[in-house]
Amino acid sequence: MGVLCGFRETSDPGEETPAAEALWCNRCVPIRMGGLCIDRVEECAEGLDVCVHVTITYPHPSSNSYFKRCSRRFVADNMRRSQHLTVHICETDFCN
Repeated sequence: MGVLCGFRETSDPGEETPAAEALWCNRCVPIRMGGLCIDRVEECAEGLDVCVHVTITYPHPSSNSYFKRCSRRFVADNMRRSQHLTVHICETDFCN
C-alpha cells in the first residue's frame, strides 16, 4: 500500500488482507523546541497503538511548541499528567 496526501491507497480486491493493519499517524517532531518541522506520515510499529499531538505550554507557549507521532497508550496517558503539556490522543489513521 502507498501513501498519498495523508491517505492510504486501498488494497486490490484479490489481495489478501493482513490480520491487523498498522495505525498510521502524522509525524512532526522539531529538531529543537519551537523550531519548524514538516508534517510527514508514519506507520506505527508494533506496540505503538495511538497517535498523539502534544502541545508544550511551558516555559512559553509558541505556535511551534508541539510534536505529533505514534505512541504507546500508557506513555501518552502519562504525558497527560504533566501540567506543562496538552495531549490529544486518538486511535484512527491520521487523526492527530
